[in-house]
Amino acid sequence: MKGSRTASQSFNTLRAEIWKHRKLFREGIVVAFDPSCVSSSLPGYALMDKLKVQEYGVLSISRSGPLHLRLQRIHEDLITEFTPRVSVVAIEEVSATPLRTRAKAKKTGKTYMNPKNIHSLAQAVGTFKCSFPVKTPILNVSPLTWQSYQRKYGWPWKKSDSADAYMILLTVRQIYIELERAGGLK
Repeated sequence: MKGSRTASQSFNTLRAEIWKHRKLFREGIVVAFDPSCVSSSLPGYALMDKLKVQEYGVLSISRSGPLHLRLQRIHEDLITEFTPRVSVVAIEEVSATPLRTRAKAKKTGKTYMNPKNIHSLAQAVGTFKCSFPVKTPILNVSPLTWQSYQRKYGWPWKKSDSADAYMILLTVRQIYIELERAGGLK
């Protein structure tokens, strides 16, 4: 289908972007975000400086109020806490459609995201992306990518917004390391 991207295309694009910005990975600050802010979720973040993880947690914003107010609070927090010092942003990609049916989510214990939640999450991703200067590289990381890296490397993980952001950060760092070892894109 024209205009759609496969998981493989998305992963190859991510690898290419990481390699393109490898100097920023080596010398700068990379922050990863799980942009969740629907219902009880708070956005998670993880930050590394020169490939060393420095911190991770959640943005401390109020969960109350309509979505647009929470997004405005997120924007203000990003502008003051992250924008001035960040070289590269990695953010969890949002699926345009639910990843699983309600029945499958219930059976597997995983989350079902209805179209309304997906729409809200897409707005959150937009808020994150627009909170950084135009020239800041923004890497889109599929949940399927970071989850496969988490399993492949056996990184300990317990579902939370900060743990998801931490896994996203470890994934982009590991892809960078793999590319360096291979001498770049092949």
